[in-house]
Amino acid sequence: MRKLLTNSQVREIVELYHLGMGCTKIGKRLDISVDVCRAVLRGRNYREVTGGRIMYGKRHLPKLSNG
Repeated sequence: MRKLLTNSQVREIVELYHLGMGCTKIGKRLDISVDVCRAVLRGRNYREVTGGRIMYGKRHLPKLSNG
């Protein structure tokens, strides 16, 4: 059975992603699959809530400088 997300859950996915959390952790926290999280962040689902694509591939963390 498909579980529909509420608008507030979709906004929480976006907020947690902007805070640095990945889809695996977001999925565990909100009890959704990683695929659902990715679909929301890539703008495939709930585009009317998110405004479109938010995630563009892997997030690259800044490298630490040696010094």
